[in-house]
Amino acid sequence: MTPEEALSEILQACKLKLGDLKGALFDAEFALHEEDNNVKAFFRQGQAHMALHDIDAAVESFKNALVLEPNDVSSYDHIRGKIKIV
Repeated sequence: MTPEEALSEILQACKLKLGDLKGALFDAEFALHEEDNNVKAFFRQGQAHMALHDIDAAVESFKNALVLEPNDVSSYDHIRGKIKIV
């Protein structure tokens, strides 16, 4: 992980905590543009979508995270009861 990627992850987490949901979503999408297999960016993107009440987009983000890291309990917990894992 590059220093820029680490900083991006920290910024996403901070923006989520501070309630800057659109900023967190923007940063997650930027991170995914740079590295399309970034599990943390998919997870934080899902969290931002959930907080913005865009459940379908949130589920899609968490599903993408689970495809990359199938044993990630946090992503599964966020979508439990919302989708059927195939």
